[in-house]
Amino acid sequence: MRMVLLISMLLIIFSACENGGVFQEPHISTISFVQAQDLIADGDIIIIDVRTLAEFNTGRIPGAILLQYDTISADTIYFLQGDRRPIFVYCRAGRRSLIAAEKLQELGFYTIYNLGDGLDSWCGPLE
Repeated sequence: MRMVLLISMLLIIFSACENGGVFQEPHISTISFVQAQDLIADGDIIIIDVRTLAEFNTGRIPGAILLQYDTISADTIYFLQGDRRPIFVYCRAGRRSLIAAEKLQELGFYTIYNLGDGLDSWCGPLE
């Protein structure tokens, strides 16, 4: 009986510890400009600008890729499938990036950061 209980407990622990040993629920965090700069400085993060092409061409956070918020689907994010890096999304004011973050979460991405006040609050360099 003890052996069955022990095996059951181990199975529960191992199944909860996928994703690099830590159980992880999909999560969206709304962050500030300062927190965003820290994330970018730490590196190994995907930066997605969800504005329009015209807005993107006026200036973007260095390293950002364009993926308009209203085009996000399993078909348009195929190149990110299997990538477990955190995702940082932003738009001009924060509304579209939150929609995009929620869609990314629905599509199975785990760690998503949303620039809450959008690019309007960005004080860092643009390219």
